[in-house]
Amino acid sequence: MDNSTFPCPSASSLYTLMDDHDPNIIYSAGWSLAGTPGFECQTTATGSEPGNTGTARLHFSGVGVEVYGTVDVPDGSPKSTYQVDDLPASLFSFSANDRPNYRMQFYASPLLSPGNHTLLITALGNNGSRVWLDYILYYPSINQPRSATDSKAPSDVAIVGGVLGGIVGILLVLIFAYIVLRRKGKYPSNHEIIDEFVYNPNIPARSTYASDGSTTESRAGTPKWIPTIPRYSVYTRSQAGSGQSQGQS
Repeated sequence: MDNSTFPCPSASSLYTLMDDHDPNIIYSAGWSLAGTPGFECQTTATGSEPGNTGTARLHFSGVGVEVYGTVDVPDGSPKSTYQVDDLPASLFSFSANDRPNYRMQFYASPLLSPGNHTLLITALGNNGSRVWLDYILYYPSINQPRSATDSKAPSDVAIVGGVLGGIVGILLVLIFAYIVLRRKGKYPSNHEIIDEFVYNPNIPARSTYASDGSTTESRAGTPKWIPTIPRYSVYTRSQAGSGQSQGQS
């Protein structure tokens, strides 16, 4: 295991890590460098002077900042404040238990306007306690700090949009299918199926009469729609005229 990097946060393009001994962090008099290899980032932590007030200042450009440190057993309940620019100061207080507490989050700023900012850390030195700074994370781009909850992640918005789009698509398909099925039910087919003609020689023929008095035979199975015409006399116009003249003579 490489103690020079464990347990620092994993490298990320979302934030910039500054360890406690980074020269960009400006300490007042009385702070001292110490640390526990394997438990603190790059094996070190910087502690304030016991029982005295001390400050640490960092200038950064970004939209958010977080501070992490250690609360050790002998230090009781150390108190410290954290302030960005002219925002109200935030107080951190923690009652130590029977073991050291590493990588604790002392402070997480709200979402800041993009640009240059100043972080001021003040160790209050109450009851002879010490504040141990381990590392600072600041966010140089518009990416939101991990602990802030002011806005939703873009991935959540994309997921919601995709789900809504899928629901709308399904509804459109169902509406289209309903219209098609309803039209088919409203206009049923008016064509009747006519069975094939089947000739059966065992069934007696029946006679039908044509207009000239002749008869024809048909077998069962002949389509029913063939009309039969009763026999009647056909007179021509000349025959009708001669009949009338004979009656007059």
